[in-house]
Amino acid sequence: MTTESNDEHRQRPCLVAFDLVFLNGECIITQPWYVRRKLLTSILKPKKGYLQVVDVTHGTTVDDIVNTLDKLIADKYGQLYTFRCIQSAAH
Repeated sequence: MTTESNDEHRQRPCLVAFDLVFLNGECIITQPWYVRRKLLTSILKPKKGYLQVVDVTHGTTVDDIVNTLDKLIADKYGQLYTFRCIQSAAH
């Protein structure tokens, strides 16, 4: 077994990013979420087992969230998700 192969199976923390609030020493929390998300995905390059950018699921109903959670359970929690509920204009 090579050192690289051993490294793949070694337990280590995996950093999980879901939002960006500071960039180059500047607080950007007042920027809309979608802008911060775009910045986050543009500057971070995920590396399996080391750094993951959380997937986002958009939904408008409780059923959307339940269906996504059911899928996660079926996949044995293979991914982490954030939920962005978008309120319908009809409400």
